[in-house]
Amino acid sequence: MRLASLFFLLGCVACLSAPDCIPLSTNEAGIEFKNRSNQPLATGIQRITNLTSGIVYTLTPENDTTSYIRLPMAPDRDTTVLRFVTDLGIDTVALSYTTRLTVVSPECGALRNFNDLRVINTSFDSIRVINPLLRSNVRTHVEIVF
Repeated sequence: MRLASLFFLLGCVACLSAPDCIPLSTNEAGIEFKNRSNQPLATGIQRITNLTSGIVYTLTPENDTTSYIRLPMAPDRDTTVLRFVTDLGIDTVALSYTTRLTVVSPECGALRNFNDLRVINTSFDSIRVINPLLRSNVRTHVEIVF
């Protein structure tokens, strides 16, 4: 029994250390707030509502100002709609994307990839997707300029 457990453990460690088994895909989009000079802009956020899922995100009062936030996209949909209530007003953005479930290997299992991120509707004056592939090793996917 101990020998079987040891082989299982070694197999798991070998899988997770293989380059293909380290998941870089994520369902979180990194969103950065910037000013017109392309510098990070600390923005007071009262709340962010994911209108697709109904989840409301709030920041603690001592940390309610930020220039960067990561928000999850709905894995079972191809669009996520977010409403931002900030000290600069109320704005909404609809982000669309494709998802693909890919089997990496029998040892590593399957990973869901989020690709082709794009803005399909927004009330922000200036917003752009700078990286359409949602990857955990990428900090910013979307820039919002105030």
